[in-house]
Amino acid sequence: MRILFTLVLLVLAAPKAYCADFCALTVDILKADGSPANLTPMKFIDPAGKVISDETVEGPVLRICDFGFGRYKLVLGFEHCYPVAFENLRLRLDESIHLVARLNSCSADRFPGNTCAVYLRVRDSNGGPVKGAVLSWTANTPGAASDDMGRVGAFLVGGESTNASVSKEGFKSQTLSLKCVNSEDLEREVALEPH
Repeated sequence: MRILFTLVLLVLAAPKAYCADFCALTVDILKADGSPANLTPMKFIDPAGKVISDETVEGPVLRICDFGFGRYKLVLGFEHCYPVAFENLRLRLDESIHLVARLNSCSADRFPGNTCAVYLRVRDSNGGPVKGAVLSWTANTPGAASDDMGRVGAFLVGGESTNASVSKEGFKSQTLSLKCVNSEDLEREVALEPH
């Protein structure tokens, strides 16, 4: 009986052999509509924050079969289009990690190239949002109005400078000098004083 018990302990303590086809991580990649994805950008980042793989996944399945111990990060999708990230991926010698990633859809930039996005937050003298304040470039151009949170956005062609007007009935108008140098984001706070 003692010999049998010793044999059982030896079997349990013996190193496990892993099959040659063991793959540590498999990810099924789907488009936003649920169909299989293709040509998906991928970054695999080690525990120190170093990108160890930056490539395009051909087809709907990503396999990363060999990586070390520690907490890894995987990022899938285009950077400008809400990429999907998996964090704290740890090697498990006894089981493969199988994940499903559903990519997000997003529209392309409306004005690609040398264009600047202008984003304003219009506030009153107490710091509260001003709804319905109108941003316009010239007196003859219809403007965009701020929403409930005082936000208003527009686009300005690269290389152009303009004096923008922010106005609302009951407030003194404000003039802003805006210049688009090279596809940058212009974000400003605008305080409107009451008449």
